[in-house]
Amino acid sequence: MVQQLLPTAAVNSGPYEPENLLNFLQFLLGAASDAALAQRLEVTAADIPLLRRRRIPLTGGMLIRMSDFCGVSVDALRTILGDRRSQMRVPQRRWRGTTEQARQDARRQVLALRGKADPGS
Repeated sequence: MVQQLLPTAAVNSGPYEPENLLNFLQFLLGAASDAALAQRLEVTAADIPLLRRRRIPLTGGMLIRMSDFCGVSVDALRTILGDRRSQMRVPQRRWRGTTEQARQDARRQVLALRGKADPGS
């Protein structure tokens, strides 16, 4: 469905580009401007230009909101966005200074998010 709505140049595996996603949503939702898009997505008018210029991050919650309002899957929106990550990454520096129990709890949470069982339990 997504490929039928936009030229193939917009649905690419190129670099991370929030502008592609926002232009797609404007087209799909019939919004003439960033303010109209913000109104349709029920976010503040300042959020869209900030997302477009990468001043604020595009969060998972925002992607889910966009998916709900336009009826396109989150995976398709991530493809348009240029997000090619297949799994969540947790930087190793977050583990410094934590107790072993906290480390194990965090590992269980990450594995639960990935849908895998913890081999240590």
